[in-house]
Amino acid sequence: MATTSVPNESNETPRLAVRAIPPVAKAKAVTTLSQKLQVKGFTKPAADSLARAAVDPADVRRRLDRPAPVRVPGALLWIVETDVWTPTVSPYVVNYREADSRVFPADGAASASNYPPIRRPAGDRDGRPILDIDVKDRDHLIHAVEASIDYLVQHNPLEDSIAERGVMFPITLVSTIIRGAKDEPVAIPSTADGSSRAANALAVLGLSGSDVLGRFRREPRALSGLVGHLRNMLERPLSEIPEEDLGKANALILPARIVVGFEPDPTGTADFAKAVHNYVALIHGDLPPRAWPETARVDAKADSVVAGLEQVEILTPTRARYFEGMLSPSEARKKKLPGAADARGLAIVSLLTSRQGGVHDAIRRGIVQRTERKNLTKPVKAELCAELALRGVRSRLSPKGMSDAREVLEDIYQHPSIWEKNLKPSGKAATELLKEALEERKSGKGGPATAELGALGGFWLTAGRVLREARFFASQKIRDGRQPRSVLSALMDSEWGLQMLARAISDGREGDVIWHVDAEGKRVKDAHGKFLVASNDLIRGSIVPPPDDEPKPDDGDGDYDGDDDVSPPPERQLMDRRNALEAAVEHLEQRHGELRELTAPDGEPLVDKKGISSTVADELRDRLETIRTQLALYSMIWGLHSESANGEGVAAEAAEADGEES
Repeated sequence: MATTSVPNESNETPRLAVRAIPPVAKAKAVTTLSQKLQVKGFTKPAADSLARAAVDPADVRRRLDRPAPVRVPGALLWIVETDVWTPTVSPYVVNYREADSRVFPADGAASASNYPPIRRPAGDRDGRPILDIDVKDRDHLIHAVEASIDYLVQHNPLEDSIAERGVMFPITLVSTIIRGAKDEPVAIPSTADGSSRAANALAVLGLSGSDVLGRFRREPRALSGLVGHLRNMLERPLSEIPEEDLGKANALILPARIVVGFEPDPTGTADFAKAVHNYVALIHGDLPPRAWPETARVDAKADSVVAGLEQVEILTPTRARYFEGMLSPSEARKKKLPGAADARGLAIVSLLTSRQGGVHDAIRRGIVQRTERKNLTKPVKAELCAELALRGVRSRLSPKGMSDAREVLEDIYQHPSIWEKNLKPSGKAATELLKEALEERKSGKGGPATAELGALGGFWLTAGRVLREARFFASQKIRDGRQPRSVLSALMDSEWGLQMLARAISDGREGDVIWHVDAEGKRVKDAHGKFLVASNDLIRGSIVPPPDDEPKPDDGDGDYDGDDDVSPPPERQLMDRRNALEAAVEHLEQRHGELRELTAPDGEPLVDKKGISSTVADELRDRLETIRTQLALYSMIWGLHSESANGEGVAAEAAEADGEES
């Protein structure tokens, strides 16, 4: 398509490069394309919405005879490339980039009741290349789309770039049918990839989610009127054309890849929704080139795993919704499922770590990895368990707090009394569990009550940010290198620790702060007469202090507190240097924030307008990528050693080395 360069007064450089805008296609051309799409397997509503979106329906009709194949794990997608009208497409309503702001009904928070997150899509039951999405009603859908546009424009601002140059890289469109309980189904092309580009283009046009889902979907004249206005505008003298309209002309059309076909592998079980998920995960998940934020990455992985367990009927549809966090506590109890967040977490870890036939394979299929021959390690499963469990308390945690809590809960759930023990929530109150656990302790060893108390109390100590990783201490005098699960073991092996775990359950379920207690379970006051709040320092330093052979506290100057001629243990040095690396990354984030704080006259970050020298930017990116690659390697090594430490990793390490499939 031709581009019109609009010169400035000096005729030196273009003011804006405005692409030529063709008229909206005639109704006959749209109808003919819709009919051909129906022949290809689309329903009439889906075919009509795709045909209306095409800028040149005749060109799309020709391309349908020779679509391009795109290989994804488990399936083959067929696509055609074309241009589409921006007002006819919607950003993806289940966009994982917004994961940090999602609050699930399982949380019980008021913000999750009216407009909960929309569930992952399902594939069309007849195998057509269509996604099915369920919402409460039309208002729920409009709220989700408008919230998505607002979030993406705020967190990935591209308006200036799109207004100046248009969208350069194609979005990926998937035919989507959205169903409300009482409303007619809505058919609209949505962006499986490219939601930020579509959202920002809509923002440049000044369009909302209700515009896209309302008049531009139902009234052909709405699009014709907008296109006609902008076409007429370009025929006027430059001096009479508002800059805003020039930007709209560039935002009006999007290059797109439309998914028009789907073929599962002969031996695969992937439906269309899973194939699309795999396609997007290859772009934004654990793989290059553009990774999602951490919460988005884990959210997408967890939803995919639950979908896999439901597909092979290990989970019923109701239990799948429960695992996803899509049932409120009261709804869960009505279904005879545990309503408390800690008990829900235990139910999740019980199943996902089960040796029940098919569970391991279903989880493995639900995760998109660099290679299908890569082992499904314990840390990967633990991450999924922690993510799904913490959906019950996400409103209490910041994105950073969520990340830190997930790291600790992953370790807690790998405790030998919890992992693969088929430990299920009994429904007993914290006081009853405590009484039974104290009786078990008299016999000389812990039993099921002790294990359940540890799992439930450990959840709340984690969610309340009380029990933290070994690097989080309020006082530099405290040094304790034990993993959270080791601290949990000490708590479960101590009467005082059992009292603390029971208190954590009671306080956590009440939504209150978690109070510090003495060995009899009574709250403790400080020197000012105020009750002490439980903390990582008090847990590790007072209730279950490290044994004598643990590294001793330093004197506050950063040097090892021991014999002057004795160097600290290598493990201690490794932890100290890891802590220093984390501090350096925080410093880097702070410096990057300061870079973006410098604004242009219009209030936007100056760096977004001026950029950075490609030489400098490329060098910095290469250096950071080197570190990122090394960190991924360290994580893998840690995971393998973690498995070996529990007596399960030797075979897995050998298989990994030989490239064998687990």
